[in-house]
Amino acid sequence: CNIDYVFSMAPIFGKQQFNPIVGGVDKRTPKSSMLLAGEWDLLAPANKVEEISAAANSKKKESSIYVDIARGLHTGFQDEIVAFNVKVTSIFDGAGLVGKLLGIADFGLFRLVNKVRKVVQFGRTKTGQIDGSGALMNYFLCAMVTGENTSPEAAEKYLDDNIEGIFQNKFDIKYGGNEKN
Repeated sequence: CNIDYVFSMAPIFGKQQFNPIVGGVDKRTPKSSMLLAGEWDLLAPANKVEEISAAANSKKKESSIYVDIARGLHTGFQDEIVAFNVKVTSIFDGAGLVGKLLGIADFGLFRLVNKVRKVVQFGRTKTGQIDGSGALMNYFLCAMVTGENTSPEAAEKYLDDNIEGIFQNKFDIKYGGNEKN
């Protein structure tokens, strides 16, 4: 099986048999990979994700791009209001029967919490993580389909050309393990 391109958002180190370096990079390093990590992610810490990218680059030079997302969370790829790092609408989902009974109130609760958040400034609003991640995925998949090489510079240009506003500077794109980029 020849897998030449790998794109992953917040890959997690789990049990040893699923270790992404030992079970992945050491066995077969892809020609090109892009690994995204949120710097506030507690499940897939950014430094661990960069270790995967650095390991790939030590096997194949400049094969793995690492993207550090400022203020990014593991759940941030959902880009909805978040309270205490939990998507507000998922609070009822996990409550079983009570959640089903109160599910109708979920939309009303979301609106209420959003209004309260604006007054007391708790929670988070849209961070741009999903917009930028989507643009980077599109860049990577287009390169994969055409067989082109990927680079941090080309990814940065694609991101700048395809998202606007304050979110452009939220993504630090470089080769993993390389402090120069």
